[in-house]
Amino acid sequence: MIYEFALEPDILYNWDRVRYFTEKFGIEHGRLISKFPSKKWKKMVFKACKHCPDREKKRIEVCMRKIESKLLKSHRDYDPDKLWLENAELSHMVLPFHAILACENPRSHDYIILPDEIDEIHPHFKIQREIALPRNAESMLHEIENLLSMSKDILFIDPHFDPSEERWCNLVIHCLRMIEKKNLTPLKLEYHCKEKGNQGQLKYWKNSCDLILSKEIPKSLSLKIYRWRQKIGGEKLHRRYILTDCGGIRFETGLDEGDEGETQDVSLLSHDLYETVWSWYQENSNVFEFVDTYEIISK
Repeated sequence: MIYEFALEPDILYNWDRVRYFTEKFGIEHGRLISKFPSKKWKKMVFKACKHCPDREKKRIEVCMRKIESKLLKSHRDYDPDKLWLENAELSHMVLPFHAILACENPRSHDYIILPDEIDEIHPHFKIQREIALPRNAESMLHEIENLLSMSKDILFIDPHFDPSEERWCNLVIHCLRMIEKKNLTPLKLEYHCKEKGNQGQLKYWKNSCDLILSKEIPKSLSLKIYRWRQKIGGEKLHRRYILTDCGGIRFETGLDEGDEGETQDVSLLSHDLYETVWSWYQENSNVFEFVDTYEIISK
């Protein structure tokens, strides 16, 4: 659903090329550009554009600053004594890219796409933006892992979240373990849900959060629970999402696990819809009525 592509910097040798190719990437398109090599990919793009007029160079520089939400940090090995394509082919053998976009394909690999072959129906470039996904934590994490790995702000949104039930906690736990394993350091980890129950139930609800989730939170991080109330005549507090500072995914049924054999429709949000929904779940939002927040810290 969200895939990593290797894009050879030499393809992006002028402003038209930079604009054309970068517009095809981003969370809403299900394609991310691998920062390959991790610390030099942008520098290699600038080198490819060194012959461009100053005006073009400035436009390219602005574009490169704006595309961070389309780039996936690479932890892949890279040998500076080898050509970029050789490195990409070797890396693909260890951990496959979805495809490699390269200037040439001298060894005739079917996973390499040349610039003039790229279109939305190419079998290695076409992406499903909506899928039927099994309702278990492993399958859900598989589809959102690239999104979480590149994000600084991560919001889980399901009005019916209930920490006292295992089926609601499993996806969060899988995500927290992945964050710890990859040594990620998100600035925000939040779960947004609906207010329900009286004060006695709220105390039990908070105790359940602490009991089940606090031991899974990586050290130095915390998980903030936000509770909201639907306004009379306002938006229905019903939709389920995972939103980050880079983009969003809609889950039709919920972030809880279902029975074996159940699936749910999952889809990538367009950029415009993502920006709208993102604004709904900020503390200054007036779409829903903010009730309170509760912070779960690592134990």
